[in-house]
Amino acid sequence: MHRRQFITTTTAAGLAAIAGCAGGSNTQGNDDNPIDTTPENLLPSTNLFGEEWTRDTDEVQGLHPVELDGVTAAAEYHSESGLTGVSTQATVFSSVDEAKAGYDEMREHDSTGAGAKELDIASESYRVKIGSISVYFRDANCIGMLNHVSDEVPSRSVEYSADWHETWRND
Repeated sequence: MHRRQFITTTTAAGLAAIAGCAGGSNTQGNDDNPIDTTPENLLPSTNLFGEEWTRDTDEVQGLHPVELDGVTAAAEYHSESGLTGVSTQATVFSSVDEAKAGYDEMREHDSTGAGAKELDIASESYRVKIGSISVYFRDANCIGMLNHVSDEVPSRSVEYSADWHETWRND
């Protein structure tokens, strides 16, 4: 009896630990609670990616061909070795409806040929793979975009995006 309870408890704790280590690709958005901040404040810190990463905000290229009407900030992050990089972009809109319209336009653009796959991050999200994996997510009046370029297999774009989104709602 005690052995069965121990095994059950140990298994449950182990599964919870594994889920926590996976970066949790299931985060929740809240369209009823718009985010009141600047896009610069939404950009992730270097700590999100690990130790010894650097951040560059000079001349970062857009991460999606659709031009959005909101206020945008972008940053690139590089590992110390320079072999791994992450590009991010955050856009804040004046309303949830404007963010939804921008997201829908992006999603429509990516609906053919890019292998778009729905994800469970924020209010709505998807990823595309064209060389590397890019993730696009919307929470209320904000859109986040992330691309992870690395020799790592598999890419950590989805994990990084989920972890990044969690910082949007946790002050």
